[in-house]
Amino acid sequence: MIMSSGGRLKASMLVLAILLGACVSSSTGTSRSTPTPSISVSVVAMGTKAQTRAGNDVTVSSYQTLGSQSSSSVNVLVAAHVEVCATTHATAVSRTLFFVQTGDRTLHPSVADVKKPALRAGLINTHQCRSGWVTFSVPRAKKKTFVVLVSSTAIKWQIP
Repeated sequence: MIMSSGGRLKASMLVLAILLGACVSSSTGTSRSTPTPSISVSVVAMGTKAQTRAGNDVTVSSYQTLGSQSSSSVNVLVAAHVEVCATTHATAVSRTLFFVQTGDRTLHPSVADVKKPALRAGLINTHQCRSGWVTFSVPRAKKKTFVVLVSSTAIKWQIP
């Protein structure tokens, strides 16, 4: 199932609202401060291993344009090859943690597995890794800028 651009925008906004709402800190006492997001964002080059705040290692090693599902489609399928390693404790992995960001800063969620072998969702034991492809449907006319992981940390891999 491919979401419409309106559906992707709503999904992206929902994800951001949840993350910002769940990850804020504020002081207690007589003075009130403006809540600030506690999630950090890192930008790294494609192929670079990055560590989440939870201590897991994640690498987006490559990015490919797969093509469109039809010649009249306004979207194009793209895929990112990812590897997730549980370094200090078991961790869950899912394609739903990954997005492609376009030049207008819209986050586009993953879609059903197209590129194989796909990243399998599930629990990874400590000192184990899991890798596979994550597929996205993004507007053909938009510049694709980052593959983004949103978990305990937001990590952005620059799309060349």
